[in-house]
Amino acid sequence: FPFKTSLIGEFNKYNVLAAIAVCRNLGTDDKTIREAILTFKPPIGREEIVYPSASSGQVNFTVMVDFAHTANAFEEILSSIKPNIKSRLIHVFGSAGERDASKRPLMGKASAKYSDIIILTAEDPRSESVEKIMKEIESGITNSKFEIRNPKQIQISKIQNKKKYFLKIPNRQEAITAAVGMARRGDFVLITGKSHEKSMNYGKGEESWDEFEAIKKALVSRWGRSTP
Repeated sequence: FPFKTSLIGEFNKYNVLAAIAVCRNLGTDDKTIREAILTFKPPIGREEIVYPSASSGQVNFTVMVDFAHTANAFEEILSSIKPNIKSRLIHVFGSAGERDASKRPLMGKASAKYSDIIILTAEDPRSESVEKIMKEIESGITNSKFEIRNPKQIQISKIQNKKKYFLKIPNRQEAITAAVGMARRGDFVLITGKSHEKSMNYGKGEESWDEFEAIKKALVSRWGRSTP
């Protein structure tokens, strides 16, 4: 069943084929199916390019938001986007507290396989320490090519293009701001885990959080406004 789609990744081809199978069993004609695939827009925060936007004008780097929060999801999305990135892949992520802790080193390992810069941060830590969660993720980042740096001791804008860096920035807004601030021509910033969610849990209930607003603030911090 030949089809065209704007969705990224090999895994989405299988998702589309599953949808095709259902539609054909329901009696939907092939033309309608193909048109639907072409016009389909994924849910908010799934492989969503938030920068540049249509109003951004000429820019030199990309920011994507995705809901990936497992090692397998990292492998799928990172392997899909990496071949098309002209320069560095900057990955911002964390891991939820009071959930499956065994996946944390595997997430670190998967990200290290494809990323040039890894920034670990908070992602619903709940009652767990953000530092503890980041340390567990770090245990899977076994690639010796990564240079571990303290963000307070370096100038983000001076990070060298040809080196791999690993940073831990517990505050998620600060982590996103750092990622956007260090992005250069051809870089791709991928921010995963929170996506469409509108709250963050630090162990005292849900607090307001908006990933898209955080990116806007980061762009304002860099450009003085959300678009250059």
